[in-house]
Amino acid sequence: MNYLKIVSKGWQGYSGQLNIITFKDGISTEPVPPRIADRIAACVQVVQCDAKGKEGKVAVNVGVQHRLVSEAAARAAILETLPTQSEADKSMEAKLDAARALTAPIETLFTRDELEKVVDEKGLKGLREIGDKWKVKGRAIPELIEKILAAQSEFLRLRNQKLDEAGGAVLKATTQATDEDVAEVQPEAAPAVAGYEGLAVEYKVGDVIVPGLTLAELALKNSGKSLTGWNNLPDSDRKLAIDAELEALGAHYGAKLEPVVAIEVEDKPEILLGSSVLAASYEIEGVTVTLGDLVVEAHELSGATAAEWNALADADREDLIRAALDRRLPKA
Repeated sequence: MNYLKIVSKGWQGYSGQLNIITFKDGISTEPVPPRIADRIAACVQVVQCDAKGKEGKVAVNVGVQHRLVSEAAARAAILETLPTQSEADKSMEAKLDAARALTAPIETLFTRDELEKVVDEKGLKGLREIGDKWKVKGRAIPELIEKILAAQSEFLRLRNQKLDEAGGAVLKATTQATDEDVAEVQPEAAPAVAGYEGLAVEYKVGDVIVPGLTLAELALKNSGKSLTGWNNLPDSDRKLAIDAELEALGAHYGAKLEPVVAIEVEDKPEILLGSSVLAASYEIEGVTVTLGDLVVEAHELSGATAAEWNALADADREDLIRAALDRRLPKA
């Protein structure tokens, strides 16, 4: 509850009783409950103050009539809409499904040189361990090497085919429309209330923010014109009417409403997250391929933004990066 101070002309310095509250020199002798304050404000204009009659930096008028004006101009809370799956999410999901559709039976795909190195270190036994995972067998080293390379090549062919089919299916689903969709008549949007060139998006006084559109709507309402008539007025005429609403609100709040200036923040490039499992680099046919190269390639293949890529689960990113690595491995 707050003390009240009478500011109506001819009533300043009033001493006596209003409703059940006693006033001395125009100031209530006790804090006034809101319900009683509304009744007093219906008779005389009062503002909030402290026990000594001192008002705040911005005078707070009391009464139902003032609350209707201030609450109509206050910013309403914006409810967040429930998240829905975007077309980008659908595309990413299809590509992840394709990447997982064929899972290699072994952690690393081998080149011919690497298989020959396995033979040097572990002999035919080590080569057969790799062949067992690819479900191929051979009696001699050259035969088994060829079968392992052929199995790897077939795996890569099928995986790349799945990825290409996923990308094409998503593109087709998102770009084609049925005849019914094309023929559907869209309802016309209601015309907006026109402002004037230079009207700020928002104005602020104290903690209250008043949208520029609200000022234009108030000016339209007080002009007595139709929406079409208002929008057909010259820009200068609309400016005079809207500026008058600005002055009226400024007088109400006891301070001038200032335009809110938006500060543009320069976007910084985002860093793409990589893999904590794969090696930092690979030697493929005499060329060093870094993990960073694979991450960039996988990111481009996914079609996701940097933020969407970084928001993926670690396992999802791992699948896409591994698919990019598989694409670079030599075919048998």
